[in-house]
Amino acid sequence: MPLLVAPFFRASVTIDETFRGLFAREVSDTAFLEALRRCPGILRQNLRRLYAASRLAEASGGRLALVEGWRSNVVLRPRGRSPRAVTGSWTLALLLRLLRRRGLVRLERATIRREESCCTWEEARAIAAVAASLGAPTAVIGISDSPCPHPDRAARYLRSVAPGGSVLTPEQALARSSRPPTEAETALWQALASRTAERLCAPLLETPNWALHLASESLHGLLGGTPAEVRIARALRRDRTRASGQ
Repeated sequence: MPLLVAPFFRASVTIDETFRGLFAREVSDTAFLEALRRCPGILRQNLRRLYAASRLAEASGGRLALVEGWRSNVVLRPRGRSPRAVTGSWTLALLLRLLRRRGLVRLERATIRREESCCTWEEARAIAAVAASLGAPTAVIGISDSPCPHPDRAARYLRSVAPGGSVLTPEQALARSSRPPTEAETALWQALASRTAERLCAPLLETPNWALHLASESLHGLLGGTPAEVRIARALRRDRTRASGQ
């Protein structure tokens, strides 16, 4: 059965001059990895998810999908121009381009990109919609690590709209890759590793999300309609959800 692999996106990321410098061809491998180690934790986390999803899609001959649509990420532009707000899928596509340029991703099939969600509930539905649009029964695997969303919480969203769907951690996804990593890929993975403080803080950041999700799920079962967590996300994120990037 064909496979669709989709990394869940964690917001928010800032793309500045230092990050753009990573695209320069003259940057050595050592300097590139050192710069990645200095990147904010959320950026490294998204890169871990994206890299692992790409490796799994490569190993299975599947498709990679990027669907997060909330414009919560900021591009700081030079020469005094106003910052630009961009979606999660745009940001993941940029990160994928970076990995391709460094020879760290070998995907052959075209990546599917959508901008259709502003919360994890909608993100799971967008992933399922992409799978349904492929014209044949398609297995779905999401990639996430804690926090935002915890893999178990992401799986609850995904299985509700894609029966049989699953969510793997980046480590689990890499374990399914039949190709052993190159030396450069191993170094990349080490540079993207989460810090001790990040791992310790993850449960504290994820607990409120679990509480909101479970309460919303209970209310939805009683009252129906749009889940409370989705209404809250749309209200809080209204300023950028449908804004156009300039």
